[in-house]
Amino acid sequence: MKAGVSTGWTRRRLIRDSELILEYPMIEAWTFGRVTLAGDAAHPMYPRGSNGVAQAVIDARTLADALRSHGDACQALKAYEAARSAVAAQVVRTNRQYPPDFINTKVEELVGDKPFDDLDMYITQGELRTLSDNYKRVAGFALADVVPGPSI
Repeated sequence: MKAGVSTGWTRRRLIRDSELILEYPMIEAWTFGRVTLAGDAAHPMYPRGSNGVAQAVIDARTLADALRSHGDACQALKAYEAARSAVAAQVVRTNRQYPPDFINTKVEELVGDKPFDDLDMYITQGELRTLSDNYKRVAGFALADVVPGPSI
């Protein structure tokens, strides 16, 4: 093979030869026999605010718990999917409606995109905390949701 010549697939070729490309693909199931999806493969999110990695960690913990408590791997994968799919879908919907930088956008709207010296004149710390806490609750990483469990 000549230097610089590739016989494998490239991203550009995959895109060029695809009949259909879905920006936010919707899938009916995560689990297919002894194979399951996790992280961004199961629930793609905007790459901001560590959402994808946070959900992947929660997926991994849920999957490990399911594998530990079910004797059959296929049953464990289905239990994992049942535990995570609806929750992750809600995170994706919330993330699209109120992305991680929603607070920045909200402040920009409140101040009219003008410089300001005192944010408290436009929004209280309590209101900011509520916005942040609501998202943490939906995403599953509010302090109340982080329960110490057995080491994996």
